[in-house]
Order: sequence, then C-alpha cells, then structure tokens
Amino acid sequence: MGRDLGNDYIGRVQKLQHNAAAINASGRRLSDTADSLFIMANGMESVWGGYQRTLSSFVKLTVRNSDRMNMVHLVVLGVEGILLTWASVTYMWRMAQQVDNQCYAMYNIFLSVPL
Repeated sequence: MGRDLGNDYIGRVQKLQHNAAAINASGRRLSDTADSLFIMANGMESVWGGYQRTLSSFVKLTVRNSDRMNMVHLVVLGVEGILLTWASVTYMWRMAQQVDNQCYAMYNIFLSVPL
C-alpha cells in the first residue's frame, strides 16, 4: 500500500504543479481540484505510515536472510575445517610413512648384519 500511495501522491502533486497556471487562469481555485483534495486527504501521514511499514518488512526480511547466510557460512566453515584437517593429517601420515620407509631401507643393512 505504501509504495502505491506514494507514487500516486507524487504523481498528483506533479500534475497539480504542472497545471497550476492553467487552473488559476481559468479562475478556479487550486484547493477545489480533485488532485488538491486527494493531496490534502492523503498527506504525508498516510504516505509515511505506508513507507514505515514497508521499510520494517524489508528490515525483517534482511535480518532473516542474514541469519540464514550466517548459518550457511558456519556450515561451510565447519566442512572446510574438517576436510582440510583430514587432508593435512593424511598427507602428513603418508610423508611420515615415506620417511620411515627410507630410514628402514637405509638402516636395514645394519639390522641384517650380525655383530
């Protein structure tokens, strides 16, 4: 309601302003025109209330969407943390196995020669 009333209000004000010279030249009073009566009946109090309700709705929608986005970020952060941790543990385990295998190959000769 607020956006439609606001657009209609602005349109009527512009129309009245544009036709003011012609209305005055014809001898009619501006306050007797339908546009002027509409402007007086639906002043800024009506327009402001509509815009305020619309803005409040948009703020609530934004907060709700940001809460969902925060949850998505937390889930992605958790998944990344788990996957990266397991990937680094697996990599370090394989590297440690290769080092162990090299040490075993290098010192195996000393283990097989009796003293």
